Amino acid sequence: NEDQERADSWQMGEHKRLEAELGFSITGYATHVDTDTRPVIVQELPDVVGTKIWAGEWMLWGAVARELSSNKELTGVKTIIELGAGCGMCGLLLAALGYDVILSDTRTGYDGAQKTWDNMVRNIEANSLLVAESNGQIKSLELDWTANENAPQVDLVIGADIIYEPYLFPALIDTLRRCSKRAIIIQNIARAGTATFKEMCKAECTSFTVNPISPDEFGNKFPMHDGKTGKYEVWFISFDSD
Repeated sequence: NEDQERADSWQMGEHKRLEAELGFSITGYATHVDTDTRPVIVQELPDVVGTKIWAGEWMLWGAVARELSSNKELTGVKTIIELGAGCGMCGLLLAALGYDVILSDTRTGYDGAQKTWDNMVRNIEANSLLVAESNGQIKSLELDWTANENAPQVDLVIGADIIYEPYLFPALIDTLRRCSKRAIIIQNIARAGTATFKEMCKAECTSFTVNPISPDEFGNKFPMHDGKTGKYEVWFISFDSD
């Protein structure tokens, strides 16, 4: 996928630039993200696209936290699954606020998927005490959208920049529907295939609301260095209950 290759190239370029500035090698990064209790610790790695926190994930956290605190339609939400969770930052932050969260991803869907999975599991383990003290829950789930019989039923689905491969679009829509009647998705609409996915999803769901979203909405709160060139939307998707 060209979008993923460009992301990998940008990520490794930034990593090498930082190593050159510091004058020594770096194997990974630890990002501390504040909650109302204490920071969640998220490890990032330079190797593959799934082991980095991208701008879409920061905006997902901002948008979902805002909606959960202000949208009456989301009153009572307790269980949440993050699709294509990568580092798992947004889900970890929600678990630290007391939600029951499943971080899902593939272990075989692309080169580097196993490394992404291992890093996500490590991040869950690193924050397990904080989540337990916050009365939340956090666990991992290997979820293949094309064989999604194990997709759990939850109150809300979330995801950031998960629209990549067109051949996966029908399977992703089916997975969204299987998991919940409600979803909040952040997407860089400059990505190839995004418009096609939107039309396919609108044909399958009962409600598809689009709002623009920008890194500027969050000021300097989040380090979204890669978000300045993208054009993002937040999608509120609803499906009929089975």
